Amino acid sequence: MNNEPNLNNPVPAPQPTNEAPETKRCPVCGKEVPAQAAFCGECGYNFAAGTSPYTVPPQASVMAEDTAPLKVSDYLIMSLLNCIPIAGIVVMLIWAFSSGVNVNRRNFSRAYLIMAAVGVVLYFILLIAMVGFMAATMEVMDEAIFSTILPFIFR
Repeated sequence: MNNEPNLNNPVPAPQPTNEAPETKRCPVCGKEVPAQAAFCGECGYNFAAGTSPYTVPPQASVMAEDTAPLKVSDYLIMSLLNCIPIAGIVVMLIWAFSSGVNVNRRNFSRAYLIMAAVGVVLYFILLIAMVGFMAATMEVMDEAIFSTILPFIFR
């Protein structure tokens, strides 16, 4: 192919148009809507009156979540804090239910609290089972002791 301009058939330059844009942006929710729309389909904003039927917070006031990945040292520190009996649970509760905490730290704390709750429930179930087993074993042993030793004592 030849990269030289074709002088026999010049390409016409694009002409500027004075047409209105095909879409417009809602000032409340930021959604693009057709230019002829009277209302926003997302939030119900009335373009003619300039009012919205709902109170929608502006986009700029929404606080961005901290989604930065945690380092290995952060996970080690969180795991070491879990080893401290009461302080570890308190810190995990604070991290799990606070809004200004890193999302990864919050999810780790929630997972830890769920695992701790499951562990406590399993511990009590096993404890009740062991106590029941020991009580049943003691009854059998008591009957064996009374039937073999007591006759010799009370002769």
